Amino acid sequence: MPGSSEPIRSSIDVKVDIELEETAPQRDPLLEDYDLIRDKTAEELKALDKSVIRKLDWNYLDRINVSNARLAGLQEDLRMSDTMWSAGISLFYVGYILSQVPANVIIAKASRESSSHAACWGGLA
Repeated sequence: MPGSSEPIRSSIDVKVDIELEETAPQRDPLLEDYDLIRDKTAEELKALDKSVIRKLDWNYLDRINVSNARLAGLQEDLRMSDTMWSAGISLFYVGYILSQVPANVIIAKASRESSSHAACWGGLA
């Protein structure tokens, strides 16, 4: 206020001491439980994550395309009622779910040679 004899104080005059503590990023303790990824570097884990996500995307692609095909008019082209379409989708998923466990067991025990044969066969088909 004009005419006041008190000094004007602002927040600029106040000094604050700040201490910063630098820490290195901690590894996830969950990684220590698995032998295959225990000794991987951050870059290797990032590449592994990318690979897994790519495989999951391809895994869901066929099931997503069924919905896209219906929206594009496949149900009308095949002259299927809603009941017939639902039954077909249900049968697809029952077969898909039942075949997942045996397929994964076979894949886990298969050799590189048999998987390369399957890839070549898929490429030719």
